[in-house]
Formats: sequence, structure tokens, C-alpha cells
Amino acid sequence: MSKQINTVPMTIKTAIRNAAFVKGFKDIKAGKPFDYDFGGDNTSRQWAYERGRQFGLMYVGELKLGNKIRFGAQVELAYAFNTRSIV
Repeated sequence: MSKQINTVPMTIKTAIRNAAFVKGFKDIKAGKPFDYDFGGDNTSRQWAYERGRQFGLMYVGELKLGNKIRFGAQVELAYAFNTRSIV
């Protein structure tokens, strides 16, 4: 049986800035298959990657404009978390 990972509260901006989340988002947008080796033994990175992929399927826009996170991405990710479309 797998051990449950510890969770920590974070803001929507923090989630979108997470490198693993961004990689997952970009991978799905590029049509790449799931990277089973990504994150190694780091379960938190694996989950962030998967959330990024899920969000990439739901959101049609870009995450950032230059260095700024797009407001639409923040709203849509918050909605996805609140409706438990992404957990």
C-alpha cells in the first residue's frame, strides 16, 4: 500500500508557477504522451505534473503572458479545484 503524501495549502498562482504543473500543461498541449518517469520518487511533483496535464485539457488559453500569469488561467484553475474537476 502506498503512503499518503502530506498536503500543504497553496494559492492558485503558486500552483500555476509550479514547474511540474507547467511541464504537464505544456506536454498535453504539445500532444506528448504521459511521462511516466517524470518526478522519480517525488510524489508531489508527479501529482503537480498530472494536475497540469488535466488543466491543459480543460483550459484553451495560455498560462502566462510574458512573466505574468493570465487572469483567465487563475479563474479557470480555481473553478476546476472548487468543483473538484481537478483534485
